[in-house]
Amino acid sequence: MNNLIQKGELKLVTSVKRIGQEWNAAESFKELHFEKLANSIARPWSRYWARGLDMLILGFLMGILMSILSTISFNTRIDGFFLGIATLILAIPFEACLLKLWGTTPGKWILGISIRDSEGQKPKLRKAFQRSVLVWWRGQGAGLPIVSLIFHLRGYQQLKYDLGMTTWDRDSEVVVSYRTKSWWGELLVWLAAVLIIYFRIISFLP
Repeated sequence: MNNLIQKGELKLVTSVKRIGQEWNAAESFKELHFEKLANSIARPWSRYWARGLDMLILGFLMGILMSILSTISFNTRIDGFFLGIATLILAIPFEACLLKLWGTTPGKWILGISIRDSEGQKPKLRKAFQRSVLVWWRGQGAGLPIVSLIFHLRGYQQLKYDLGMTTWDRDSEVVVSYRTKSWWGELLVWLAAVLIIYFRIISFLP
């Protein structure tokens, strides 16, 4: 079975059992070694920058909408905070619909990340929505200061070292796959990082 793990054919959520016992998720069996697989395959930074790109795209679309409807003058600092919270909330149905339609999002597609259910199909809307809600809370801490940072760090630890997957992927029963690593794929990751950092810096400038 450990050979199947290394080949990617046995997942954490795959149901297995010992003779005469109940079916359980493979992750519950201590003799199955997912740790090495997690360290070699999990790409938390690619996922982080992919989500950052998605948020930039959604924020851009919201900015267009607000410019059309802008009839009230807002305080920049207060409005910026609540706009960020609103963007995270709107990202839930935005991402869920894209995962249902394409099995990926613009940011994930650029960085070679796709989401599939346990049968290898694009997730159903209910599962995609469930995952997006869990990401909003467990992964992003609902955008709350300090809480968000703690939850990001916890998600990184679970993905890279503890589980080999995030709890929101596990509980929504989806599998995250990545494009084979290449120099241009790594270049895209760095470009995405620079782009996101740039826009976040200028957003704080007067």
